[in-house]
Amino acid sequence: MGSKLSGTLAILVMDRFEQVHVYRQIVPPLSVFVRYVDDSGTVVENSERAQSILQHLKNKHPTIKFELELPGNDGFLLILDIKMKIEVDGRITHKLYTKPANKGITLHAQSHHPNAVKTAVMKNEFKRALDNSTPDLAHASQAAITNKLLKNGYSSKQIINAKARKQRTTRTGPGKQLVLRIPYISDKTNAQIRGALKKNNIQARLVNPRPTTILELCKEKPEPEKCRMRNCPTKNLKCCSRFCCVRSQVLPLPSQLHRFNYSPDSYPCQ
Repeated sequence: MGSKLSGTLAILVMDRFEQVHVYRQIVPPLSVFVRYVDDSGTVVENSERAQSILQHLKNKHPTIKFELELPGNDGFLLILDIKMKIEVDGRITHKLYTKPANKGITLHAQSHHPNAVKTAVMKNEFKRALDNSTPDLAHASQAAITNKLLKNGYSSKQIINAKARKQRTTRTGPGKQLVLRIPYISDKTNAQIRGALKKNNIQARLVNPRPTTILELCKEKPEPEKCRMRNCPTKNLKCCSRFCCVRSQVLPLPSQLHRFNYSPDSYPCQ
């Protein structure tokens, strides 16, 4: 854990494990078997069949531990961030699920970000709720998102407007649109800039670039030391007291030029 390769390695190990111990050894074969990284799901006839599959898989690998989760009293099974249920008529219904450990924290309404960013956050929350819900359960998922946004300081009017807004269509035109990148100061300042652009008939789009985070500042590499010698063409390498760097070559001191057949005119660090 903690490595960038941990997710990829888990996928590779589980894929190999499934090929050998799931698809070849489980009889009768499973009609449905899905997996996301290390979370797997299947459909069986009853809990006894699920227990037998669990016992089959538990002892196949010394370090892979399996746990069995069955549907609760309401018939829903928890998989990742959804609750899934198989209805009597065979339909599969699902809705958004939030773990109890989730604190419900998102971008707060009073944070120093443009209103466009806050609106995008609310739109994406509702989009996730709709994507993870069937139409008959979408209302319950959206209600959960509404409560989450209310706890983070958003007003009912802001939430309704964000829910009603449609996705912005891609702008097309004969040429590329001018982009004006200005650090975010306030929404009032953005409105004044847009008004000035419109008043002067300037076809430009205002963009507030993302500010640099503290983590990025800590990881930022220092610039290489620049050459202090005059007329040095490299400008980014150090000319020490013994040598001068010229492109990819190292030239000796002027007093040693005769030993290396260098012309004084080719020695720039003078």
